[in-house]
Amino acid sequence: MQAFVNPILKLLDGNNQYVVPRYQRPYSWKLEQCRQLWQDIQELAKVGQGKHFMGSVVYVQESSGGAAGGATYQVIDGQQRVTTLTLLLAALAGALKANEDARQFSDVVTSEMVRESFMKNRPGEQRFKLVLSRDDKETLMHVLDPGRVPLPTKPATRVLENYKYFQELLSSADANLESIYQALWNLVAVDISLDRNQDNPQLIFESLNSTGLDLTQSDLTRNYVLMSLSASEQADLYDHYWHPMEEYFKGQLKKKVPVFDYFVRDFVTVRRELSQSPQLDDVYSAFKKYVLEEDRSESMSDVIRDMHKLAGYYAALVNPEKYESDEKVRRAIQDLQAMELDVWLPLGLQAYEAWKGDKLDTESLVKVLQFVESYMFRRWAVDLSSAGLNKIFPSLIPQLAEVSGEEYLTTLQDALYQLQSTRRFPSDEEFKAQLVGRNLYASRSWARYTLGKLESKNKAFHGPADYTIEHIMPQNEKPSAEWREMLGENWQDVQDKYLHTLGNLTLTKYNPEMSDHPFIQKRDMAGGFKDAGLFLNRSIRELDHWDEQTIVQRAAELAEKAVTIWPALQPSQALKDKLAQRQEARTEATTEDFLKTASPALRDLFEQTRDAVLELHADMQEVPTAVYIAYKAGTNITDLLPRPGNDVIRAFLNIPFAELDDPQGIAENVAGRGKHGNGEAQVILRTPADIPAYIELVQQALNYQLARSARGGGSASSDKFAAMSPEAAQILAAVEAQCQSLGLKAIDRDYYRSFADDSTLVEVYPRRNWLRVWVKVPHKDLTPENQQRWQSGGKYKAWIVRNISSLSEAVGVKELVAQAQRGQSADQTPSTPPIEEGGQTQASSNDSQAADG
Repeated sequence: MQAFVNPILKLLDGNNQYVVPRYQRPYSWKLEQCRQLWQDIQELAKVGQGKHFMGSVVYVQESSGGAAGGATYQVIDGQQRVTTLTLLLAALAGALKANEDARQFSDVVTSEMVRESFMKNRPGEQRFKLVLSRDDKETLMHVLDPGRVPLPTKPATRVLENYKYFQELLSSADANLESIYQALWNLVAVDISLDRNQDNPQLIFESLNSTGLDLTQSDLTRNYVLMSLSASEQADLYDHYWHPMEEYFKGQLKKKVPVFDYFVRDFVTVRRELSQSPQLDDVYSAFKKYVLEEDRSESMSDVIRDMHKLAGYYAALVNPEKYESDEKVRRAIQDLQAMELDVWLPLGLQAYEAWKGDKLDTESLVKVLQFVESYMFRRWAVDLSSAGLNKIFPSLIPQLAEVSGEEYLTTLQDALYQLQSTRRFPSDEEFKAQLVGRNLYASRSWARYTLGKLESKNKAFHGPADYTIEHIMPQNEKPSAEWREMLGENWQDVQDKYLHTLGNLTLTKYNPEMSDHPFIQKRDMAGGFKDAGLFLNRSIRELDHWDEQTIVQRAAELAEKAVTIWPALQPSQALKDKLAQRQEARTEATTEDFLKTASPALRDLFEQTRDAVLELHADMQEVPTAVYIAYKAGTNITDLLPRPGNDVIRAFLNIPFAELDDPQGIAENVAGRGKHGNGEAQVILRTPADIPAYIELVQQALNYQLARSARGGGSASSDKFAAMSPEAAQILAAVEAQCQSLGLKAIDRDYYRSFADDSTLVEVYPRRNWLRVWVKVPHKDLTPENQQRWQSGGKYKAWIVRNISSLSEAVGVKELVAQAQRGQSADQTPSTPPIEEGGQTQASSNDSQAADG
């Protein structure tokens, strides 16, 4: 890599050609950015000296110029700046030519000088110094050479707008063209030339891309997958795979975020089988992890083809009207879309892929989508928050990945059936009871969705789009005398209780006409309840009055219909048998060992907690040990330790503390402490009110362990260390040798390797080409030289951290480990080790083996 600070004009002043690759986003500068550049140039022209920094221009050579002397370079970063400057130069050349035609000549610069120096090379294929990508290409060529290149039928708007803007400025009478030209030479940039054989264009692009317009997560992903390839590979993969993906989602935004970003997020969730979808602003990082964790960078074309396949499926899920041809599937997707939630999309994408891969037939896919819809609507009806759904649906993917056909449906229903607490699938009884009393009108979109679905079996009904919501009993706080008489003496109480509920709402095309008129008039008018032909109004047509009793009766009828439209789950017989056997096999006698001196309140607390845990999964078993009561689904999920002396239950969760989502902050990090249960998180249960929040955390621990089991179980760190490059493996060997020479023992954890004597002193996290190393030494205690090399551990004040990418950097680890041992002997205060992404720091003894014997 060669980097120089040069006038940006110097870049264009030669025989080279700069090509913006196809995958780069179109030219995007708006007039406001051009105005700012023009103001900067005006200021330089006014003072006649000084420099203005425009950022960086990064390019990599694609072909040599041969005998002609000019080479072709691919622009990696800075195309927006170079394009804008080229448009300004074209406008300057035009203004100079107009003056020359009027016999007004400059002693400093001519139109021909500008064109030949900065716009065009010698005739031939490389005659333009700058070649843009896609739709921008022909428009810029026309601007630079209008006599030979016609304006395309659909010109690039931004290119033309900005060019005309500069034309207007430079053609004004007070424009000093010579001063402007001289000022352009004072626009400087970091001129960075890369060698593809030695430099990584993508890494350099990421480090420099801090100016200009923000790139979306999908922009960054596109650059990442294409930038490392040759120009011919880029063109082929972009044209045949990536550009069609962009067309699927072109112009689509959700909450001001491109839908393409959502697709990349859900693609990574499905392919990595994540227990939770990445945050939208972290999609690019999550995608890179997906590529690097299995070293997919060597087969990037396969990754792009896989993305292209799933993008077509995703397009059908987000735009079924355009991309889904099967009527039944399209209708099921549209029903889900009407709920205005996107948390189901990762599971929907996996199910849709199973359908396209003949693992599911059409009827089964429709049932999957209907169960998802029923789950989400029933939860809304009983007022359960949707906040946890972004974890629930991804957590189902590993369980469904290897099944097909009826087994897929059975597995999905059994998994949903076993969810408990705030994650539960509401029963028919709970659903009906809550639906009839819910204020539907508080959310107009959900009210329209609910009433529209209740009417959906009517073949003459084509959705609620042409209808508005009608209150049968009017909203007017001062209803007419007729309404007050019909509702009875307690009319205000009836209105307050039932106004916005299911029994009092319907759909109409004549809301203004109905107004607050009496019931009989609204019933019999043209388009009224009798005339509308809606199933929703069947029970209203023959009524001659409307009061509390008829509202309650209609709500009950609609609720009975609702349980058929949003059906309940049908668990498998195998699951029912497991649940029955577990109920019979409870070990009352052995758990009694922990409750001999317990108060009635503690016994009740234990019984409620135990019941809630056992209901989480059919395979959950209660296994009392000598020191705690374990609850296992293949492995320990949570361990309970009743403490009669304190009247509390200590509960341990077998999940890395960093993996927990604990909004109520009830869990404590006990990693590295001596304890009587498995895992890094402890919750103290004092009253039954503490149980729901605790069960939420147990569900997370269960999902975490099920996902590990689906990956094949065992330590994830072994896979990660095996995937290291030979160079990184040598670095690891050097670090290990230094630690072991000081008597430290290596222990493989879930995602990393620790080195310990009395306690953990070193943690090593493997990466493909380097190591991330933590050492238990406070940063303030380092020598000045080591303070430069190592970073503070942040909130882990007793630790330092460094990314080590060479053997020379690994040499100094022994010195720091020795310092850590000296510090350990001087200070026996426990210090919680750091926990990185997916990393699980455990106590120095293996609690699971020690406790379960």
